[in-house]
Amino acid sequence: MLRNFYEYEIRLARTLHNIERRGIAVDVAKLEALRTEVSQEIDKELQEIADETGTKAVLYKEEAKQGETVLNSASQVVKLLESRGLKVPASRTTGKATTASDALYTLLAKTGDPILHNILKIRELGKLRFVYIAAPLHNGVLYTSIRATGTETGRRSSSESFARLGTNTQNLPKHSQWGMKYRECLVARPGKVFLQVDQKTAEDWLVHGMIASASGIETGINELLSGVNRHKKLAAFIFGMPENEISKDCIQYYLAKRARYAGSYGIGSNHMAEALASEGQVVKPSECAVLLDKFHEAEPAIRGVFQKWVIDEISRERRLTTPLGRTRIFFGLRPYADNNAIFRKGFAFIPQSTVGDNNGMAIVAIEDAQPIVLAESHDSILVEINDSWVEIRNTAKLIQKAFDRRLWIPPKGFGVTIPIELEMGYNLGCMTPCAFLSDHGLLSTWNALKSQAKLLPDLCSGAERQL
Repeated sequence: MLRNFYEYEIRLARTLHNIERRGIAVDVAKLEALRTEVSQEIDKELQEIADETGTKAVLYKEEAKQGETVLNSASQVVKLLESRGLKVPASRTTGKATTASDALYTLLAKTGDPILHNILKIRELGKLRFVYIAAPLHNGVLYTSIRATGTETGRRSSSESFARLGTNTQNLPKHSQWGMKYRECLVARPGKVFLQVDQKTAEDWLVHGMIASASGIETGINELLSGVNRHKKLAAFIFGMPENEISKDCIQYYLAKRARYAGSYGIGSNHMAEALASEGQVVKPSECAVLLDKFHEAEPAIRGVFQKWVIDEISRERRLTTPLGRTRIFFGLRPYADNNAIFRKGFAFIPQSTVGDNNGMAIVAIEDAQPIVLAESHDSILVEINDSWVEIRNTAKLIQKAFDRRLWIPPKGFGVTIPIELEMGYNLGCMTPCAFLSDHGLLSTWNALKSQAKLLPDLCSGAERQL
């Protein structure tokens, strides 16, 4: 652990400091247009609440007149919901009715009440406007501050910089049309292009690597190696449909993907329903329970091998160690008590920590060779390079080498290498996937991107106008 600290974590912290100073260029004109559009959408949602309830709603106390509901006031939101016959969930800590987002998502999943949808959408848009769109820029650049060990698993976290500039660039909004509109405002500098690398189905490799290591069952690993779309296969099993009728954009695929995540990490049906509702999909907890049961029927080794090994290891040793040498001690484990919350953390620790450290080690390797990294999340890295074929080819090879790492997975040291996939683009909302990482695949993607940029300059760029 000490060697890991000096040879990896200290080097990573220094590297992240250099990354912080670069920032991501912003198309300010497009950002201002989005600010106006988001404000208009918030006003529209507020009007729908007024039409539905007969009471005008406003966001802040300072805007309110007598008789108007302030959506920033928990007590007034509770009163509004109870007037519609809704039983607002109680906080697990205070026992009082709470309007925290997870509670409202639970209520939305159970009732489907349109007012809840309005309130939650206003919150989403409000966060987009105040946390991201309104994030202070410096010379048209979005900055951030990155903490090398910002989470319990050792993954990074980020926030606004010490100078009160920027925001958290690790969790930029993505899974909605509004999130993608914001990402279109984050642009490559003139003469530059973005490359974004993701570890492909990264945590699945670790989970099924642990199953193969503990039991010798290699079904999941073999499917990953052969390129089987495991989410599509699971969706076909759950919903009794032919695989050729399932696409990545259909609801069955989406629900199967979420069921896999929840089932692998021991997330219950209530929390799964909350997560789905937060992404705009209202699915009752009872229906989530059916999805989870079908998932475990399809993949019995998740509970029977993976989760069982983690529970046994924590119960016996009180600790887990990842293939990359990070150890976590699990305090608070008690005999004859409900330790499920601790075990759920254990289920997530080795996959999530390993993927995060794999990313961090790749960042160090890339930066040692070429200082080009702008941002990262726990399983992806964004770089900005000269918009030339030679540099794209050389950088792709550098990235491939940085991630070419054999992971020896406990308990018996089963070896896997997590594959990567690459995207290319001139803004973060319009990235083109590279079908292949060969020279031919990269060149084809680059040529297609250049053609698209000529046909749709407003969509694909914006940096030239702003900087």
